[in-house]
Amino acid sequence: FKGQQLAGKTNEDVNYLRIQSSEAHVVPSEDIMYIFTNLVRLEMKGVSVKKLDPIVNCYSLDLIILSNNEISSLDAGVFIECEKLETLDLSHNEIGKINENAFSSLKVLKEINLSFNYIKHLSRKIIKPMKNLRKLSLNTNHIRDLPHDTFNDLFELIELDLSNNPLNRIDFRAFDYTCLLYTSPSPRDRQ
Repeated sequence: FKGQQLAGKTNEDVNYLRIQSSEAHVVPSEDIMYIFTNLVRLEMKGVSVKKLDPIVNCYSLDLIILSNNEISSLDAGVFIECEKLETLDLSHNEIGKINENAFSSLKVLKEINLSFNYIKHLSRKIIKPMKNLRKLSLNTNHIRDLPHDTFNDLFELIELDLSNNPLNRIDFRAFDYTCLLYTSPSPRDRQ
């Protein structure tokens, strides 16, 4: 990340870092945040990330895109210092396991995309810390049922996508306090 790649700018001048090469095989780590101290947006799309270590020293990040990778689980504290994060895209991965404390520090998060993964279970404890969430995309996973209190802490939620999941049981008390949710008309209804 030196010389011509930065076109004469210093590491401190970089606020949006996009890594796209699938040959890079980079892991988002503290090194990135120490090198690029003013980073606000981090995009590592399709770079074969398999595991996420805790992303530290990332207080200024407001957007992280880690889509189209090979991430299979989200451990506790992985986003522990991402307190200003507003948008997180983890779509098109292999996520099947989410620790109950994986999102515990994401209190200002407004949008999370977990589409096209292998998520089977979703609990209130996983979702609860994200109280400012407005958009939650869970389409094309393996979710079979929604417990009665799953979304009860998401007072700001207005968009929820659960399409293409093998839902067998939905307890509508899962939405008891999500008053702002709206439904989009189906293509058939738009005609």
